[in-house]
Amino acid sequence: MDNGALDANVPTTAWYATVTWLLTGEDKVVESRVVPSKVLGAEGGGTGAFELAFRVAGARVGNDIQDIGVNLNGQTNGVLSYTVGCNWWLQRNIRVSADVVQENYDDDINFGGGHTEDMLWGLLLRFQIDF
Repeated sequence: MDNGALDANVPTTAWYATVTWLLTGEDKVVESRVVPSKVLGAEGGGTGAFELAFRVAGARVGNDIQDIGVNLNGQTNGVLSYTVGCNWWLQRNIRVSADVVQENYDDDINFGGGHTEDMLWGLLLRFQIDF
């Protein structure tokens, strides 16, 4: 350690996999926006495009982290996360997303006052306008 900075290599691995399905039949082009076939508010009425998504992700910091003086008391060095969500593409550049996330930790996380958890749930809601 030099001036408070760690000078060591700690093996770290992280990964994820994502699967999506456009329920309304549009094409999904990688690194591009979904273009709804029936745009919301268009003449003749439209609902936009609906997409279901599932993601699993993991991360682990090697046990070597403790050898260089990092104290993991009340913390963990590994997590596995599952996310299930729905995207509603109103138009090409407007999207509403809702996700439910479950995170599973290798060790209990200490929140103070004797409260520990090895799993947390979350709900994410996002409104996006992209130009």
